[in-house]
Amino acid sequence: MKRILYFALIGLVAVSCGEKKLQKTSITGIVSNYSDTIVRITSKGITDTVFINSEGNFKYDKMISQPIYLSIRIGRPTLTVYLAPGETLQIKHDFANKINEVAYEGTLAVPNQKVAQTNSAIKAAMPDFRGLYSQPICIFEAKIDSIKQLALNILASEDLKDYKAFVKFETNRINYQMLSMQLDYPFYNANFTSKELKADSIDFPYMAQLDLNNQESTQIPEYLSLVNKYVYSLHTLNLEKNKNRSNFETKVMLFDLTDSLITNQEINDFIKMESAMEAINFESLDDAKNAAELFLKSAKTPEYISIINGAHSKRMLLAPGKHAPTFTLTGIDGKEYSLSDFTGNLVYIDFWATWCRPCREQIPHFAKVKELYVGKPIVFVAISVDDDIEAWKKMVNEQGLKGIQVHADKAWSSDVVKNYQIKGIPTFVLIDQTGNIIEYNAPRPSSTDLTMLIDKYIK
Repeated sequence: MKRILYFALIGLVAVSCGEKKLQKTSITGIVSNYSDTIVRITSKGITDTVFINSEGNFKYDKMISQPIYLSIRIGRPTLTVYLAPGETLQIKHDFANKINEVAYEGTLAVPNQKVAQTNSAIKAAMPDFRGLYSQPICIFEAKIDSIKQLALNILASEDLKDYKAFVKFETNRINYQMLSMQLDYPFYNANFTSKELKADSIDFPYMAQLDLNNQESTQIPEYLSLVNKYVYSLHTLNLEKNKNRSNFETKVMLFDLTDSLITNQEINDFIKMESAMEAINFESLDDAKNAAELFLKSAKTPEYISIINGAHSKRMLLAPGKHAPTFTLTGIDGKEYSLSDFTGNLVYIDFWATWCRPCREQIPHFAKVKELYVGKPIVFVAISVDDDIEAWKKMVNEQGLKGIQVHADKAWSSDVVKNYQIKGIPTFVLIDQTGNIIEYNAPRPSSTDLTMLIDKYIK
């Protein structure tokens, strides 16, 4: 593949010679017309929960010795925020503002305005994601180069002349984003153009310039994401050559590959943690257990060990035989429905949303499954996590969706989503006649395994 990003990643500037001194940096926030009470702030895969008081204010202090980026999630929007030791930042956001703009104040206002501008510019420059990745490689590369230059031009602004350290830091972040897009190309291109993915013909020469063990760059989320994606891409190509492996065998292959490439313990643990979390969140109970144990055998980073132990323990709350979390939700017909209403029946729950393409693809299969069990002791419950309740009502009515159609108030922040640990959709759950879980992450309607599972337990 042609190399298109001929750059040397700029060395991150040290705060001082010798040992770096920890200094407190503070983020304060004022949010208006926001229904939730929490803000999630993530750094290096570790998420802190900050509470918003009754006045709509929150505060977060962090001790740092060098610049760092944080991801701040307030509702659905996720902000990328730049911090530097000893500096302050104030975030203001009114959720009633249709433009969805966030205001920044404090000593770090200007850098964070530029971060927001570069993110918006990159997003606006690629409105047709599928179209971009369907292009021949030469056209794709030229587009990536132009997007990169567009973002870098923002950093040439006169009002950044006193923020040289930030400009170098943000330049690295942009470069990591561009490399990440290049990594995606062979996989998305094969998918969007219906071409066979030929593992032997794919390599990543542009990654040779990247230090996979750069401790200072771990302060940039895009760096950790890029290294993780690179290892996973190589792993995916290995799987193309070694098919029919069990989930556990593929995890062992990934962990071995990580050990061969990543000598930095924190980065090594981060990559393995991400893989273990994927298994805990989306795979079977046995696969989740095996992945957690495999991770804990070699992990040394206390924060990541704590995350996996906590996530696995929480996952066990939804193990087969455990009592399913109760809920009471309002249906499309205006009635309230509770899980206890369905005692004596099997209950098959579908967590979905109108904007979710994989969810919509299951709709015709779901309709066929419902027809198979008309008059049988099984209830089909579709729980929408749509933010836009009118969009949900419109689709249910226009498509005549049957079964119990209910909406999760507060969408992703609702109790039912939290209690069922929904990390992605669609997610399906099968519950027995007494309200106990048969299978979490149950088969989808499109799978023949679903009717086999239902027939095993229906009475």
